[in-house]
Amino acid sequence: TETKPVVKSDSVLSLSSIKNGTYKNVFHIGMIKLKNGYAEGDFPGSSIAGGWLCKIEKVVLGDIDGDGKGDAVIVIGYNGGGSGYFVNLVAVLNKNGRPVQGASYDLGDRVIVKDLKLSKQRVTLIMLDHSDSDGLATVSIKKVLSFRLNKGSWQKVS
Repeated sequence: TETKPVVKSDSVLSLSSIKNGTYKNVFHIGMIKLKNGYAEGDFPGSSIAGGWLCKIEKVVLGDIDGDGKGDAVIVIGYNGGGSGYFVNLVAVLNKNGRPVQGASYDLGDRVIVKDLKLSKQRVTLIMLDHSDSDGLATVSIKKVLSFRLNKGSWQKVS
C-alpha cells in the first residue's frame, strides 16, 4: 500500500485567509483589514467627499521564500479618494499557518496586471503600463516582469 505524506495544517495558506488578511499600504495610515479581498472606508475627520478603497486583484499560491511552506503573492490596488489607483505586488508569507505581509513592490498608478504566475520561487506578471506619451488613464505598453524574493525584498530578474 502507498502511504501519503502527512501535510501539516500550517504548510499552506488558504485563499480565505489571504483574502481576509490585514495589510499595510504606504498611502494609508494604519492597517487595512480586508473582507473577501476588499475594504473601503472614509477618512476620519476629513471634509473630502468619498473615501478610500483597497482590493486584491490577483492571487497566486506557492512557496516564494524557499522554506517549503505555501505562501502567496498578491496584486493589490489602493485608491485614496483621488484619481490614482496604485497597484502593488505583495509577498504574503506563511508564518505558522497565518498570512503575514512581506515585501511590497510598487507596480505603478493605474496599471493593469493581466496575468500572475509563480514557478520555482519566480514570480512573473504580464501588465499593461503607460507609455511616455500616454495620459495616466491610458495603458498601451505590455510589460513582462519577473521577481524573486531576496533577503525580504522583491528583486527584479530577467
